[in-house]
Amino acid sequence: MQDSPDILDEHPIRLKDVQRIHPQRPSIQCVRNWAKRGLRNPITGERVYLETYLNGQQRYTSLEAIRRFIVALNATGSKSDLDRLESDSFRQESGSSLEGIPDDEDLLGSEDSGG
Repeated sequence: MQDSPDILDEHPIRLKDVQRIHPQRPSIQCVRNWAKRGLRNPITGERVYLETYLNGQQRYTSLEAIRRFIVALNATGSKSDLDRLESDSFRQESGSSLEGIPDDEDLLGSEDSGG
């Protein structure tokens, strides 16, 4: 699993809540596999991992990390794709397209009622 210092400054989401916001509704095991084993980009052949971090006993990712993961899986390998992933404007663009996704309070509130 990748460590990224920037992920701590992004919109956190527990791994088990990814299925609530992802259009394909992946299982928690599938999301864990994205972080641990990654997926191979079918065009470039490179392995792509979902960035995560551990906070206490709970594993988190971020909404922006999910977006980077999806974009990296669909990258063609061109220099413009790689530059876009590494650019500051991509990080800002990631943060600006979060409308329609539940707030942190909504996601964290479900932990109290479910546990």
